[in-house]
Order: sequence, then C-alpha cells, then structure tokens
Amino acid sequence: MWLVLGLVLLAPTGGTAHLVRGLVADEQAYLGARPCGEGESPAGADCLWTVGATVVSAGETRSGKARVFRVIVREHQSPPSELSVDFGLPSELAEHGIRPGAEVEITSWRATPVSMRHDGITEEVNGGMPDEMASPVAGFALSGLWLSALCLVAAFRSHRRIRRASEGLSVSPRVPFGTGKFAAVALVPGALGIVSNFVQDGWTSVIMTAVLTAAVAVPLTILALGWDREPGT
Repeated sequence: MWLVLGLVLLAPTGGTAHLVRGLVADEQAYLGARPCGEGESPAGADCLWTVGATVVSAGETRSGKARVFRVIVREHQSPPSELSVDFGLPSELAEHGIRPGAEVEITSWRATPVSMRHDGITEEVNGGMPDEMASPVAGFALSGLWLSALCLVAAFRSHRRIRRASEGLSVSPRVPFGTGKFAAVALVPGALGIVSNFVQDGWTSVIMTAVLTAAVAVPLTILALGWDREPGT
C-alpha cells in the first residue's frame, strides 16, 4: 500500500514542479512589463494597460471565508464595462476614504487587474498576483515529494520492522505518523515558499524554497528513521 501511495504521489508532484517553470516565466514577464504603447492589445501583450474608471460602489464584503474591500468601477472605454476588484484588509484605498463617484485608474496585465490608483495612492489587488505564485507552488510540490519519500521508506520498512515481522511479532513505529505530522509535512514547505516569495523573485525564490525545505526535511527524516531503529543496531 505504501509503495503504491508513494508512486501515486510522484505524479501530481511532477506535474506541479513542471507548472513552476511557467509561473517563473510569467513572474519575470510581469516584473519586466512596461506600459502598453499604441497598437498593442491589452488582452495579449506583456505590457501594463491603464484605463480610467469611475467608482460605482466601494465597501467591505466577504469573499469565501475572507473579508475584503471590494471596489466596483465603470471603465472609461467603449463600450463602458463594469469591473469588480478586491483588496485585502486593511486597505489603503479604504482608509483613504474612496467613495462612489471617485475617479480612479485601473492597471491590468494580460487583461487581469493588478492595481488601482486614486489620488496618489496605488494598491495591488488581493491575492493571485503574477509575481506571488512560483515559490509557494514550488513549496507544495516539495510537500508532495517529501510525502512520497516517506511513503517509499515505509514501504521498504526499517531493519527493526523486518526483524520483528520475521519473528511474528507486532510492529508499531516508535515515531507514529499522525495527523499533526502529516499536516506539518504538507504545509511547512508551502509556508517556506511563501516566506521565500517575500525575500526573492523568480528562480532565486524557488531555489531558496528548495534549500530551506531540505534543511528542515532531511534532518527530521533522518532523526525519525534513526529513532525508529532497534537500539544498538
């Protein structure tokens, strides 16, 4: 069972790792983006498209389980279109007292809103920014790799397990892998990826995530395997 589970976990881990490459490319394209020029399409070009808009409504609301500051605007383009943009709390725009009727500027990248500007204040949209995904996704790929490695270790079992099983004795791990440890293995690399994202960009943050995860995972795994061995073996 453990062998099958370990091999099954490798498939989504590999797919997630492949996704990181595209996310890094998107991140670098976004960070190097310039304002769109004449003749460039805001939908497909790797440039920042800014358009004026009028605020229709603004206020706190719930998005899933989180509370956000939501601004609905009517863009100044033909034909006019309404756009809903969420900002995290606390919000600079909310504190500045943005109200219906206020004139703002919406900046988009690849037709996705990334920031809003009003009266000298610029605020990024809430979550999912193009420069915030590569290292967290790399972290969760490493979570899958760590879990897969633990499953494969469990499949081949330790020296103590093999000896006790051959003697017909019950085998129980000295370091049980309960819910708490499973959650740590699943979440810690992702958390390290989020931290790395605040420190570096692109491949540097991905490599930093891998190094930090290895610094945590390798010693803990070796320590657990050593503790699970029969004393004196």
